[in-house]
Amino acid sequence: MKKKMIVIWAVMLSMGIIPVSCDLFCPDSCGCGPSSQFKEFSIKDFAIGDLLIGTSDFNPNFFYEKDQLFKVIEISGFEYLSQIQESKLHFFFINGAYACSPIPPSSIQKIDDLKIINKKEIYLSNNMILKEEEITDRFLISNYPTIAGQTIPSFLENDHRIFMGEPFYLRWNESIANETELNFDILIKLSDGQEFKFEDEVMKIK
Repeated sequence: MKKKMIVIWAVMLSMGIIPVSCDLFCPDSCGCGPSSQFKEFSIKDFAIGDLLIGTSDFNPNFFYEKDQLFKVIEISGFEYLSQIQESKLHFFFINGAYACSPIPPSSIQKIDDLKIINKKEIYLSNNMILKEEEITDRFLISNYPTIAGQTIPSFLENDHRIFMGEPFYLRWNESIANETELNFDILIKLSDGQEFKFEDEVMKIK
């Protein structure tokens, strides 16, 4: 019975009925053939944007629920450093349905520090935030725009790799009593010493 099952599995595999991860049979990313995809890149610049979820198009003049509005940090400038070496060893005897996705290129740098500095006094439900006060710990960060996330210090401790096409999402994580306009600077420092400053970012939340 065991032998029969192995034979059936082998036949289904050869017909492409069973999806196979290409990494099992091929040394490159998906496609199992020559690849010139770059593996690593160096970050040269970031861009900051706004993302609104669960409602109409974003209007900078409106106030939105704090759980629906995100600041988006994404790579806007980069330089490729290396390429995947073309492999001379390929397997063609299996006509499988490859069920894998190529790993996107990753940066050689990591984020060493990320700070958010308040630019004007704001009143919350229970206290006041002063101008020039650091408010980093009042935000959550994630790599997907959901309510879930982690504190920025916790994110930095995890030594997170930065993949191409993977933005980071910042969301305000404290209660507010009324419509509140946040005005702040975002400072990013990479492991190679590069520093980026984005001034007068605004979030209108309620």
